[in-house]
Amino acid sequence: PAPTPTPEPTPSPVPGAGTIGSGSFISDTGTGLNLRCDWTAESLGDGQALITLTLSADSYQIDLQAMPGGVLLRVGSQTGTLDQPELHNDQPGKINTVFGSKSFTVSMSEGRVPVAVEWQYRGSYSEVYLPTIVCGGDIYLS
Repeated sequence: PAPTPTPEPTPSPVPGAGTIGSGSFISDTGTGLNLRCDWTAESLGDGQALITLTLSADSYQIDLQAMPGGVLLRVGSQTGTLDQPELHNDQPGKINTVFGSKSFTVSMSEGRVPVAVEWQYRGSYSEVYLPTIVCGGDIYLS
């Protein structure tokens, strides 16, 4: 008779690992230009969580040069920056331009983690002067 193959062991799941939440924060400038912050929270085990922010801009017609370090991120007591890429749209429809992502490790014991994003726009859009475009809110870890 043919030998019975030995089954491969299934790795044990790490307690508390995996995505524990996601969502979005969107600015409200009153114009056709807004900042979007999509977030995910992932348990790392050992009472730690990884919060990843992905930033993008929704806009209609726009023409902006890139600006290094043009976006300030705050997650709890931590800060970071992202570059504003070149934004160009000469079509009539809305586009979404992704700036990039940044991750922060926080303690699960914080429970509520405030997130604030500030885009140093310093310009006009639809005849409205926008010094900064901001979005954010609270992420609740459990």
